[in-house]
Amino acid sequence: MTLSIMTLPTPRHRIARIRPIKRTAKRLWFKIWPAIMLTLALAACAGGGVPNQPDFAQGSWDGQSIVPPAGLLTAYQGDLVDRRVDNTAGPTPLTVSATLIDPINAQPHYVVLSGPPDIAPVIVPLNALAISPAAIQMTATHYALRTLPNFPTLAALELQYPRTVITTPVVAQTPAALGTLPPVAPLPAVSTAGPLQLARAGSVVGMPVIDSAGTPIGQVAAVAIVPATGEVRFAIVAGPSFGPGWYIAVPAVQAQAAAGQVVVTGTLNQWMQGPRYRGEQLPQAIGVIGYLN
Repeated sequence: MTLSIMTLPTPRHRIARIRPIKRTAKRLWFKIWPAIMLTLALAACAGGGVPNQPDFAQGSWDGQSIVPPAGLLTAYQGDLVDRRVDNTAGPTPLTVSATLIDPINAQPHYVVLSGPPDIAPVIVPLNALAISPAAIQMTATHYALRTLPNFPTLAALELQYPRTVITTPVVAQTPAALGTLPPVAPLPAVSTAGPLQLARAGSVVGMPVIDSAGTPIGQVAAVAIVPATGEVRFAIVAGPSFGPGWYIAVPAVQAQAAAGQVVVTGTLNQWMQGPRYRGEQLPQAIGVIGYLN
């Protein structure tokens, strides 16, 4: 009788057989992974991402500057303080510890949120919140909350935004979005058609200008308006960074007047890299009547 002996593969033989498979899998992975990443990116663009997130490049969140302007006050009273904030995209719940209010009308423009121990009191624009009598909601990732302006303690917050006391109830209203510079009184008997008009008084003329990070830029020297309505289309800004006799034209949609100053989106460096004009160049540049000396 003949015996048939089967030889089992040794570990070395197994490794030798596996190596070609691993090399093939590796080559296949490097061929398909760009397609996988592209698919994930397209899915995010199609709605898989988190909506209503702060735009740190532009320095705004839902039309409101991320960095609160100087001149606001810290208040621990109001219909928002101590309310719960449900966050659908990150740490939750959060609590409104205080508000930053306009010193003139006591309207809140920002809320100060407290949450997990690893997140310091963080300042959030009021426009970023969905406020109803029953609930307050927001959508902010953990990264966004840690990147927003924050202070180690509320006492540190009060050093920059002094504490005040609200003596009369104030109902929170959504602040005006960026681009709502107050109008100038319209000029009489002027057609809405035609060029804009430079106005050297009214609206925000003379106000200091800061960027979204709070860095001083200069001062509003004039505004370009629609003569018949007084609507402001551009803020003409002068500042030492642009040189004597030079101006930048800030579109109204990129500016917000608050607490006696104008906050523009972006940074000083970004505006310095953009176009600037001599006074006599403004008529051709933005289509206005008159020029600045």
